[in-house]
Amino acid sequence: MLASGLVRVQATPHDARLIEYLWEHTWRWLCRKPGHREFWSAAFYDLAPGVVAYSDALITEAPP
Repeated sequence: MLASGLVRVQATPHDARLIEYLWEHTWRWLCRKPGHREFWSAAFYDLAPGVVAYSDALITEAPP
């Protein structure tokens, strides 16, 4: 994806959007931004606490 200059993306745009949101949520959680105080409860789905645990949180992909 990066080698193509973002011309080619994953097969479904939903996966790419979820990954983008999880990266953004992780960054905002690290910076302690409002609405991102708890890592496992993402702001995009307030109905269920701990919703990030249902997905691949990409914790190992975050830069140190």
